Amino acid sequence: MRSSVSRGYLALAGLQGSLSAIALLLSVLDGCGSCGGVSLERFLIAVVGCAAYAALFALGLRGKEPIFTRGIFVAAGVHLALAGTMLGRTAICPVCAAAAILAVLWAAHAALRLGLRARLSIGLAGAALLLAGVAWPGVAAKARTSSGPISVVVYENPLCAHCQEFRRTQAPRLEKEFSGRISLEYKASKGVSWVRLTPTLAIDEKVVFEGLGSYEALAHSLRAALSRPAGIVGGLPRSHGQGRTP
Repeated sequence: MRSSVSRGYLALAGLQGSLSAIALLLSVLDGCGSCGGVSLERFLIAVVGCAAYAALFALGLRGKEPIFTRGIFVAAGVHLALAGTMLGRTAICPVCAAAAILAVLWAAHAALRLGLRARLSIGLAGAALLLAGVAWPGVAAKARTSSGPISVVVYENPLCAHCQEFRRTQAPRLEKEFSGRISLEYKASKGVSWVRLTPTLAIDEKVVFEGLGSYEALAHSLRAALSRPAGIVGGLPRSHGQGRTP
């Protein structure tokens, strides 16, 4: 049976699948500075995107137009949610942004073809509110940065292998992802009675990380700090990792 899905729509499904494949490749190679490094979360999102668009393309070839069209709207919603998260982190990935714009335009075209003008207006208004709500932490972060970068003090021991590992692997990633928004300062842990493990990181004089743990846990604490107005740091996620007793 000949497919009832237009060639143009099939081509769009193939294009979106290609963008997902590029995002997958970048998540593995760390080729996109917006992501701030390789992450299992980004890898899985890209894998799901590739699989979803491959399934959508297959449905189109088989002439399953009703399911195919629903898939277009689902994809637009997912891309909008991901775009909101991306804006909230104030790190724009060109590939992901292009995929989101294309998905929304595609859904709008499909809605107009189906005569869903009123529903489209309501849907776009709701999507805009959702996007604004998800992106708000990024706006707050910019306001926070305008008053100066937050202070991140690293208490270390010169004989601590974990401290050296932090300087070598995690510090460059922090400076890359949070460029201009944080100020890294290194201090000796000797004589600081409350430091139990090195390295110990304090954000705006509040201890939030003791020992060397995962980069994502540390970055999560920094994003939480940046999403709050200046001076409000209490209640940030605390993390523990491997370290040396000073």
